[in-house]
Amino acid sequence: MTVVTVVRVTHRPPDDRSSAVAVPSALRRHLGLDREASWIIVSEVNQFVWPGPDLRSISTPHGVSFAYGYLPTDLFEEVRRRLVVVHKARQLRVTVRDA
Repeated sequence: MTVVTVVRVTHRPPDDRSSAVAVPSALRRHLGLDREASWIIVSEVNQFVWPGPDLRSISTPHGVSFAYGYLPTDLFEEVRRRLVVVHKARQLRVTVRDA
């Protein structure tokens, strides 16, 4: 059993900008997301057994996948850094999801 922890990506602008990282428009296009502004929320995570609820599969030339693509290293590190800050401040909300 593989348990994963994932951050949420949303169109809703965050109330507190320090709790989110904006997804650059070029990356949204590259990943095939829509044109609306998106944020990665670093103050909330979901944990579930992989694959789990809330995942939407996509068709690829190699079959069905759950991976839209990779985050550039600098964006990934920014998300990770902010998650650590929120966690150390004991402000991270963790939701355990059932399938």
